[in-house]
Amino acid sequence: HILVLPKRAVSELLDLTQNEYSELWEGVRLAVTAINGAYKPDGVNVGINIGEAAGASIPDHIHVHCIPRWKGDTTFLTTVAEVRMIPETLTSSWENLREHWPSTQL
Repeated sequence: HILVLPKRAVSELLDLTQNEYSELWEGVRLAVTAINGAYKPDGVNVGINIGEAAGASIPDHIHVHCIPRWKGDTTFLTTVAEVRMIPETLTSSWENLREHWPSTQL
């Protein structure tokens, strides 16, 4: 599960400048590329919760969720509720994703 967020804290997608918007979606593209290379999932959920009523856990800073999914996952809640997990340390996840990140910015 990777969160991609703009450098500037904004609560609404429409508050981003064109450059921030472009950078955000480029970050999403890079994150999905790394997830696909590192974990070979059957699919990837990409989503944004805008506002507290929509489930935003950090309502003052918009962010995009990129979550690997495999056949047999039945709902989005299996990933959110950590019902199905890959036993891996954060350090291992970082190293695996970094190895597959298509940019040299890391």
